Amino acid sequence: MIEEELFSSLEVVPRRAIATTARFVYGENYTCLPMRHHTETGGFGKTAEYQWKVGDRWCTLSAQTVDPPKRPPEGSLEQFITEAGFDGDACTLYGRELATVLQRSPQCAFVADGSPVIVFMGNKVQ
Repeated sequence: MIEEELFSSLEVVPRRAIATTARFVYGENYTCLPMRHHTETGGFGKTAEYQWKVGDRWCTLSAQTVDPPKRPPEGSLEQFITEAGFDGDACTLYGRELATVLQRSPQCAFVADGSPVIVFMGNKVQ
């Protein structure tokens, strides 16, 4: 049985302690699910696959590069959005509206390097 909290969760992490800390200390909407990933590099190509388990089914977000790395053109869609292939039950975890977007073919797809994350204690907005 999927917990009720999943219906409004947007951030998935593999460790219960991370999800609990994020929720109670920082007020972030995190949940803990089994997760796994796989990356593979060959020449200019790179494949990245991330998975998390909802109920008894693995959801998969994947992308494969075909060109050498380059900066996206100024003002381009790639400069603002990252998209990739998705397979799984997005509706249960993210809601019907986002699930509709995730389950259609993307208009474009690209892989972007992430950035380091630093977490600070937040301040309540009045």
